[in-house]
Amino acid sequence: MLMAINESPGVTSAELAGELDAEAAQISRSGTALIERGLVVKTRHGRERRWRLTPRGDVAVAELRRRTGSQREADTHS
Repeated sequence: MLMAINESPGVTSAELAGELDAEAAQISRSGTALIERGLVVKTRHGRERRWRLTPRGDVAVAELRRRTGSQREADTHS
């Protein structure tokens, strides 16, 4: 979910559910956990709720990418 929000800042809960093939309740639960960790914020625009990364979320995404890139390199050299 964190990576999906990074790829589409301002994505709605409905869009996330569709992209991640998840139920709205799962998006809500996962989003709440990310909010509690300070990684994302959720804002209301009318009836829509839009998701964005916080600066801390940006750092987490960069770290995930670094780790994923390191793992891919290790896999290709095995």
